[in-house]
Amino acid sequence: IIGVFMLLVGFFGAETFLRWTACDQSILAPATKYLQIYFLGMPIMMLYNFTAGMLRAVGDTFRPMIYLLISGVANVGLNIFFISLGLTVEGVAIGTVASQGISAVLSVIAMLKHEGHCKLDLKKFRIYKEELVEILKIGVPSGLQSSMFSISNVMIATTINSLGVAYTTGNAVASQFDGFVYTMGNSTAVACMSFISQNLGAKKFGRIRQSIFTASGIASVLSLTLGSIVYLLADPLCSIMTADPVVVRIAKERLLMLCFFYWMCGIMDILSYALRAIGKSTTAMVISLIFVCAFRILWLNTFFLLNPTFMMVYWSYPISWVMTIGVNLIFFISALNKIKNKEYDKEKKKALA
Repeated sequence: IIGVFMLLVGFFGAETFLRWTACDQSILAPATKYLQIYFLGMPIMMLYNFTAGMLRAVGDTFRPMIYLLISGVANVGLNIFFISLGLTVEGVAIGTVASQGISAVLSVIAMLKHEGHCKLDLKKFRIYKEELVEILKIGVPSGLQSSMFSISNVMIATTINSLGVAYTTGNAVASQFDGFVYTMGNSTAVACMSFISQNLGAKKFGRIRQSIFTASGIASVLSLTLGSIVYLLADPLCSIMTADPVVVRIAKERLLMLCFFYWMCGIMDILSYALRAIGKSTTAMVISLIFVCAFRILWLNTFFLLNPTFMMVYWSYPISWVMTIGVNLIFFISALNKIKNKEYDKEKKKALA
């Protein structure tokens, strides 16, 4: 249902959205075509995200990873195939949607065959009101948080687009590679959330802290290691996508800024997901809204105007991550202590009874 809604909004609003981001007129038509095809596949992408999320929730993180790996390989192969047929923007977009369809089908099959809590039984396939309300209580704040991130990112993209086509292209090229570094931290945060929620249910509060410390260490090491590799190989990697030395230089500027700071983003995500895991999804949303989204918008309208350069745009990222880590940590410790004290009082009353 969400995917169909996003399909309609995205398909018919693609050109308008791109104009809002100050997309250069010379690339508006192909960008619109790409975005429209991409949004046509939104129901498929949502299906994968939801099914993979349910499999991960019961501890099955391996199969979603394999399906995504298969999808990624298929995406590369399909891109090459469609481009060889003479399709350019359309070919890449179709390849992306088709590859997502592969991972979605594999995930649905896994749930149909599952014997545990997330078995998909088509005979019982309907909307359950009570469960829907519980899902929305956690999901809506989480979704709004992601939306706020997207809004601030769109404003950053608009600012970058205003610097010229070379900056738009360089930014897009770099994003293809630093996204891998971001995934290291974010995927660790997703895994950590499962550990925290399960240990909360088991009342193993010490393990919750241990999970956060361990996940933060893993995310930092993986992000810094992969980030260093990506930056050291920036020239040959970016040259795969463009032969323009100016675009490569701009792409390297973004990689320099983000590849060595994404470990901060990983820790921020871990603490944000930890808040969601203990039932403080709205708190996590508000913190991100203020210290990431609002701060970056404020940055673009103050400090960036004093020094309107490409690098100045991206300094807003590590600064916002550091602030959000600090605030998330304060609220998480406070919330966890309240939960512990409540459980202690319950046990005490039981003992007295």
